[in-house]
Amino acid sequence: ALADLNAPAFGGTGAWLNNAASFADLFLALPLAAVETPDPTQLLAIAHLRDDAANRRAPNYRHAWNGVLRLFNLLQFLPGGWWITHEGVKANRYPDFGPAAATPQTAASPVSSEWEAAMELAAAELHEAMKQWAASGLPVPQVGYELADGTGEVLAEAELAWPKQRLTVFHGEQNDAAAAFEEAGWRVYSAADGGELAERVAADLAA
Repeated sequence: ALADLNAPAFGGTGAWLNNAASFADLFLALPLAAVETPDPTQLLAIAHLRDDAANRRAPNYRHAWNGVLRLFNLLQFLPGGWWITHEGVKANRYPDFGPAAATPQTAASPVSSEWEAAMELAAAELHEAMKQWAASGLPVPQVGYELADGTGEVLAEAELAWPKQRLTVFHGEQNDAAAAFEEAGWRVYSAADGGELAERVAADLAA
């Protein structure tokens, strides 16, 4: 992505400037011509969360995670806005920023094929939040997960579910189903949570 910028101006806060926050870095790059215009659509803005094992154990890590997610909620509307994590880069989930970035290539989507398949099945109103979860390297949920009792009878169905974390997300027409999951001890979220949905679910999954 940086190679596409013509005469870029750089700015940011991070470890290389010795003034970074403990858990996050912000990197900005803008072609000098766009500074004179000005043209913010040419801004490359990268929010980087340091989610390595040591930081995840820190007591205020969850607060930092929420802060970086809020920042990305603003950056996502820029064509060059990116959210990346330390573990995601390490696993090469973002080819533009991981080991594959060493050789020129066509920019790739941060959304994996598994996430794309899940979004094809899920309600459209959840797609924006799912893109953010995918970009942050969170596990792919099961779509259309069925809650069954001890006899195998299906009690309710969730639009999205992370069974290991016992966490579900519903769309607007599933209020009765949500109540059944909640009674069974699952954490329940709804598309009605709006802009807070992505960061609240991400914080719970990262906890």
